[in-house]
Amino acid sequence: MTRGTVRVSADPSASFAALARDLRRAGAGGLRKELYAGLQRAARPAIGAVRESAGSTLPRRGGLAARVAGAAITARAAGGRNPGIRIVAKERKGRSFDAYTLDQGRLRHPVYGQWRRRTPTQAVRPGWFTRPLNDSAPTFRKTLLDAVDRVERQISG
Repeated sequence: MTRGTVRVSADPSASFAALARDLRRAGAGGLRKELYAGLQRAARPAIGAVRESAGSTLPRRGGLAARVAGAAITARAAGGRNPGIRIVAKERKGRSFDAYTLDQGRLRHPVYGQWRRRTPTQAVRPGWFTRPLNDSAPTFRKTLLDAVDRVERQISG
């Protein structure tokens, strides 16, 4: 798993991936754009919930909560062998933070401004990323399925 990525499964991802693949093969770029716009609409409330969770769960001292809450959190369609929807968190300057380890409840940070060989690990409340995504999963699935249905209706006429 790449750094800065936490994978959350979404049930309709198989139909989403199949429809995206079929649209790519058919060369229907406009319908693909509408499908991906539906993905962004579906992810918007979930991303807001992640930002809110980061601001309220992660340590405020040192600015971590504000930095993570202000990070660029985006939804991307993941194709290939394991299709799905990936929510990716990256700092706005392009650097990524280890969202997966942070979500597991482990935080490493410099001591007195210096990274040391045995930098201590601080325990934080686990699930700041996955909990709000799992809580908003039913709404996300419904909105995504609506987008898939809308595009399929346009295809069938």
